Formats: sequence, structure tokens, C-alpha cells
Amino acid sequence: MKRSISCEVSKFVRSGRSVFCLPGHKGSIGRFSRFDVTELPEVGDLYRSNSLIERSERMASNIYGSKFTIFSTGGNTLCIQAMLRLFFPNGGKLIVCRNVHRSVVYAMFLLGIEPVWVVCSEFGQATSEKISLALLENPDSGAVFITSPDYFGNTADIKSISKICGNIPVLVDNAHGSHLKLIGKNLHPIDQGASACADSAHKTLPILTGGAFLHVNSENFTVSQAKSAMELFGSTSPSFLTLISIEKCLNWIKSKGKSKFNYMLKEVNAVKTLAKRNGVLSSAPCEPARIVLDFSNFVCDDEILLDYFRKFKIEPEFIINKVVVLIPSAFNSGRDWKRLRISLSQKNISCFKNLQNKRSKTENFMALPEKFCSFKEALFAEREEIFTQESLGRISAIPVSKCPPGLALVMPGEKIGIHERQKIVSCGISRIVVLK
Repeated sequence: MKRSISCEVSKFVRSGRSVFCLPGHKGSIGRFSRFDVTELPEVGDLYRSNSLIERSERMASNIYGSKFTIFSTGGNTLCIQAMLRLFFPNGGKLIVCRNVHRSVVYAMFLLGIEPVWVVCSEFGQATSEKISLALLENPDSGAVFITSPDYFGNTADIKSISKICGNIPVLVDNAHGSHLKLIGKNLHPIDQGASACADSAHKTLPILTGGAFLHVNSENFTVSQAKSAMELFGSTSPSFLTLISIEKCLNWIKSKGKSKFNYMLKEVNAVKTLAKRNGVLSSAPCEPARIVLDFSNFVCDDEILLDYFRKFKIEPEFIINKVVVLIPSAFNSGRDWKRLRISLSQKNISCFKNLQNKRSKTENFMALPEKFCSFKEALFAEREEIFTQESLGRISAIPVSKCPPGLALVMPGEKIGIHERQKIVSCGISRIVVLK
């Protein structure tokens, strides 16, 4: 049998050895716990060069077209930390689109990176023109950081942005886009010219929670340098169950991944056609696999919508301001798709009373709040937790966000104004942490 992570761990399990090494459960808490092992000599260390893990990482690199790819069992957060450490070993300026996950905010703080914020439409993307302006005003910036796709499936024009940036690296938080390589040409950030990107692979691929990829497409770094950057933040006890699932997923991608996703896209398109016919498909641009429904023209609220979908045994990823986000995968069953189509049928949707006058939508740009102090000053200052309704004029001590989607609405050191408070309340955040 060809050597692999799964093969070597299976051989260890079959050996029947008395386990006097980590972990503490000794394989006794369920069938799969037997495969939850420590760094065995046969398998090696995730952060050190070894042929077995690197073989699988090369397979991922070949699939995604990167110079090299390394694995994370600490989720996309660990990939983002390692990516920023790699490109900013001594701090510096980073042009950042404002729609970032809070993990990016903490990573910038830990690495001494100064953000240059680029505003964009709420839950949307910054344009290449805005990136170009930020580069002109900040020629000493070390890179540009983009989140694409965002939680609502909106994608940035990374190809145009990469051309504008020239020799300045474009770094992408591609947490929700690891599947893009399987559903079309030139959709994945690496194909569009990104210097590096972080894929939260477990979100859309058959990988256990925490499995992620860091793709690097720059000639300036080596695998060893990237692993050292990841080791700075990562646990010394990575999950081998997750590593096994990554390896199995890569083999699945090579054998049947594209055909399975093509079938899924047919189901997605059928659902979108039905939703559009019945007036609940979001009109916002969206990557092909994401389903975003908009019930803003109906008399309901987020809680009613959640109860409605749960009545059909459907669990949405996220609901905010009457917008419903559904994240399908190639492993949703025929029963899943049937339930979704039934929930969106005209007969069932009619339970919502349509408003006489449709609400006119205006683009809501994320204006920058007033900055009171730096990340460092805010994160190390004395703090207290208060009700959101009492927060007007107060200074945030941490990134204010609800997870999902983890979007940082207010950054550490920023003042909470009327607009910021309204956004926080609309996300259902009742208490926040502020400076004393």
C-alpha cells in the first residue's frame, strides 16, 4: 500500500500497542478517536519538513496552482496569521479593505502592522479604483489585503487589483472560496494573481473543522519559511484526524470533486431560479455556489425567518436584516435540496404578507468611525462590558463582531457613533466591551 498519513495512522491503530503517549483519551471515547494520535515518528511534525505530509501538500499545490501550499489544522485564522507574518516580519503598513474578519484585526495587532483602511459598500467589496487611490496616498505600504468572497458571496476583482498593485503583494482571505477551483476557470484568487491566500477548506470541502490551506505564489519565500511563520502561532498538537481528512479530500478532488460540484451547481441554479421567480433571490452579485435570499419586501424579522426554515428542517448559515445565507456543498443530499425547494415554493412563501410598497434599497457605505487611540492602547487599556444601547460615544476595547460572520464592525480604539451603534444592534449584539 502506498504510504500516506491515513495509511501510517491506520497501521499504528492496528498494531494494538499500549498507548503511553498523548492524547489522554487513549482511543477509548469512540471509534474515530483511535485515529486521533500525536506526532508519530512514521507521520512526522506538521511544522517540520517530512516527506509524508509534504507529499500531500504538494498534491494541494498542484491542484490549486500555487508555488507551494501548506496545511493548517488551526483553521483559517492560523493561515492568516502565518501569511501576515511571512509578508510583514517587522510590521509595516497594510492596505486593508474594511470588510475583514476579526482574526485579521488581532493578527495585525500581534505583528505590529498599521492598517490603512479602504471603505467599501456594506458587506461588499472595495473597487480597484479605491485600492489604486490608497496606494497613491500610501506608497510605503507593504501589501494589499482583500477578503474575497465575503460572507455574502461577493467577490473582488482580484485580477484588476493585482495589475494595479504591480510588485506590491496582494493577500487574500479566501475563507469561503476553497471550492472556487472546482467550479470554474480563473475564479480562485491564485488564478487571478494573488501573491498568497488563505482557504478555510473545511467550510466548503469535505474536511473536518479546522482544516485549511495557506497557498503562497511568491518566489520570495520557501516552504520552510512559511511553516516557521505558522509555527509561531500554531498549536504543537495539530489534529491528525483533520490532516487525514485533508488528505482524503485531496484524493476525492482528483477523482470526482469537479463532477460532484457540477451536479451541486445544477441544484443551486434550480433553487436560485425558484427563489427569483418567487421574489426572494438577492439581486447582489454572488459567486456561483452561494445562495443568498432576500426577504426585505416581506413582513417578517430574522427570528421568524429562522423559525420558517427550521420548520422545513433547514439550518441556514446566517440570517441578518432579512437576508438569508445558505452555504451548500457537494455533500448535500437529494433530500436536502428537495426540502429547500419546498420551502421556497410559491405556496409556502405566500405565508409572508407582501408589503404594498417595496422598500427602496440604497447602497450603504461603511464610513470609518472616529479613531480615538491605537489598537495597542485599546487592547491593553482598562475595560468594562456595557449594554450596546448605552455605548454612544464610548471607545471600543476589542473588535465588535458577531460570529458568524465575524465581520469587525468597529475596531479597537474607535468611537461608537449613532451609525456604528445602529449596525451593532442590527447584528443582535446586546453587550460590548469598551474602555473605562
